[in-house]
Amino acid sequence: LTPLAAAIQNDPTVRRHALRLRNLAAWLVGDWTEMDVLIADFCALRELECAALTPGGPTMLAAVLNAPGDLALARVPIPGDPGPGFVKIRVRAFGLNFTETLLDGWHVQKLSPVAALVNGIECAGIVVKAGTPGSPLVAGTRVVACAGSMGRAVDGTHAEYVIAPETCVVVVREGEDQLPWRTLAALPMTFGTAAGSLDACDARAGDVLLVRGATSALGLACVALAKRLTRCTTVLATTRREDGET
Repeated sequence: LTPLAAAIQNDPTVRRHALRLRNLAAWLVGDWTEMDVLIADFCALRELECAALTPGGPTMLAAVLNAPGDLALARVPIPGDPGPGFVKIRVRAFGLNFTETLLDGWHVQKLSPVAALVNGIECAGIVVKAGTPGSPLVAGTRVVACAGSMGRAVDGTHAEYVIAPETCVVVVREGEDQLPWRTLAALPMTFGTAAGSLDACDARAGDVLLVRGATSALGLACVALAKRLTRCTTVLATTRREDGET
C-alpha cells in the first residue's frame, strides 16, 4: 500500500475525510453506477462519524429522517471539527426545497440510501471553524451555504450546526442593506442554480434569452439575474400558469 492508501485504511480520521470527499464527488458528478459500493461507503462513513462523536457531549436540535416517512425533530450530537475542505457553520436560518419534501416518503430510498440523516440542503449562518488552514472563511464570517449532498456525504442543514463543503459556502458582505437571515437562507439553491445556468448558456450582449417556467422560484431568479449577469438585450419569459406573476 502507498502511504496515503495505508493512512486511509488504518487511520479513522483520514478514512472519514476521504470517504466524505469521495461521496461528495460521486454526488456532484452524478456517478451512481456502482450503487452497492456507494451504499457501503455511505454506511462506513456514518459509522465513522458516529464513532468520532464524544458520548454525553453537547447536542443540538435537528430534523432527522430515521426512515422513509419518519421525519422528526430530535436532539443529536453537535458535529466535531471539520476536515480539510469543509466548514462548520452555526445555522441561523435554513430554506425548504421541493426535493427535501420527498424525503418524507418512499423517495428517500432513491435520494439517500442511508438513515438516519439530517434533512436540509441550504442555510445561512456564521462560520464556527474552517477545516483548511489559512481559509478565508474565518470564525464569525456571515455566509450562505449548501450542504452539498443532503445527507449522502454530510448531514443536511436543518439543524443548529452543519458541516458544509467549503466550495458550497459563499461569504455575505456586511452592509447597511443587509438581508435578514431567513431571506438569505432562501438564496443558495435557487439563485445559485440560476447563476450557474446563465453562465453555462453563455448568453452575451445583444442576445435574446428565453426563460421557460419563469414563474417558478428558479425561473423568477433567472429573470431577475438575466439582465445583470448576461447583459442580454431582451429577456422573454413563459409559464403554463394562467395566474403566473408578471
